[in-house]
Amino acid sequence: MISAKEAEELEEIKHLLRPLEAATRELCGEHYVTSSKVIPMVHCLLGKINETSAVLEIGKELKKSLLKQMEKRFGDIENVEILAVSTLLDPHFKRLHFKNPLACANAVNLLQCLYKE
Repeated sequence: MISAKEAEELEEIKHLLRPLEAATRELCGEHYVTSSKVIPMVHCLLGKINETSAVLEIGKELKKSLLKQMEKRFGDIENVEILAVSTLLDPHFKRLHFKNPLACANAVNLLQCLYKE
């Protein structure tokens, strides 16, 4: 049997991991993942994790670790040309989820160069 403190810790961990579960379900529910969803999904996931409050020490450490790992793995994702261009070309997203204006401008320039050829 778990104690009340452990139940409280597990509840906080569950709230912190819920955005990751939702993203996983979204990606697994598709027959195929389009590359245009990657940048928006990463930014939405980061936003949801940042919004989640952590009161207990274990929750604070988990949140810190999740954000650190997300930054490590996806910190430069907007500079991946194929992902940036596919996001720009998707009518659902366009420039909406770009946080780095330089990466967005580089993708637009790449599209313009490709269009001229």
